[in-house]
Amino acid sequence: MQIGEKVADAWDGGVYDSSDSDLDLPEPSWFLQLKEASRPVAVEPVPETPPEQTKEADDTREDITEECQKPATKSRRRSKRMNTSEPADSSPRSAKRRLPTPLLILTTGLSNNQTKRLQKAIDLAPSALGTKIILHANIPDPCKQTLPRYTHLVASVGKDTRATRTFKYLAGVAAGAVAVRPEWLMDSVRHGQMLSEDRYLVAGDSAMPLCGLKTPVVRGGLLNGYSVYLWDGAWDAGETHTKGQLVCLVRTLGATVARKVPKIEANDEGVDGNVVRDVRSSAGKVAAGVPARFREIFEMSVSRHQAVILVDQDAIKGAAAHITLDAIVQQTQGLCPCRTKSWLFDCISANDVL
Repeated sequence: MQIGEKVADAWDGGVYDSSDSDLDLPEPSWFLQLKEASRPVAVEPVPETPPEQTKEADDTREDITEECQKPATKSRRRSKRMNTSEPADSSPRSAKRRLPTPLLILTTGLSNNQTKRLQKAIDLAPSALGTKIILHANIPDPCKQTLPRYTHLVASVGKDTRATRTFKYLAGVAAGAVAVRPEWLMDSVRHGQMLSEDRYLVAGDSAMPLCGLKTPVVRGGLLNGYSVYLWDGAWDAGETHTKGQLVCLVRTLGATVARKVPKIEANDEGVDGNVVRDVRSSAGKVAAGVPARFREIFEMSVSRHQAVILVDQDAIKGAAAHITLDAIVQQTQGLCPCRTKSWLFDCISANDVL
């Protein structure tokens, strides 16, 4: 049985399960077309060539042989040097994709059972794919200074080819991974080589439908030169990630994580002569939910000139908002821009500093 037949669709996501190999499952239309195209084609017999034409062809062959045996002239030597390379095969499947080794893939939106089946499909043909594939269902914790260098993010998507925004999705995008649907990996296994990702790209996440992933985020480039301070709070409470993983996410984006509360001296013109309010940014939405006297710190634009304070969303709700924001204003004199964690996530989704 061929590898492509072994990995026929055995689940909604198209992942092979070895226990389902004997089930009578319907084959997708594209797979039936592939099987039809691979059937042998009947070849009609070639009619015999008349003796007259055969003699003429032999004479022509002898003339060409004599011409080739003559000493090469300068022009012929030059033409030979210019045409030493063999013609490239224009077939899209003529050569295997040159990808990093190994491929470090992070999954999101898949169940544990689906991830196991995906791993089984990969194990069917490790040598045929031409590269080693390592599958991560979870982000290491604790991780090092930055997130692992994921090459691909395999994400489950809806009909709009958009993924649900999870912390794993944001981590994969921030790490510079190419976001693709699971079908990319399955089709690569079926064809015995890594296919181009172009037909399988994820459009973006459902949290920001107007923003898309036209190009992968450059690892370490989005917040390069920025400084972020995580205000004390219950960052781990009720979350799918830890504070340590959040710190690694910020560093992976290129920003430095400040260990102390930023100290900024104001002059007659403001903070270093540059205090700017920007209510057009996504911070304006957050500012609408905090007490009026604290909104200004959420409306200051974020820049490389001063650190931005990141606060936990729950820390600025209800009665806790006055306690947290009073402490921020007192220690920074109200001169540092303040943002919630959702602002950081929106920046990753939009691939821009909002």
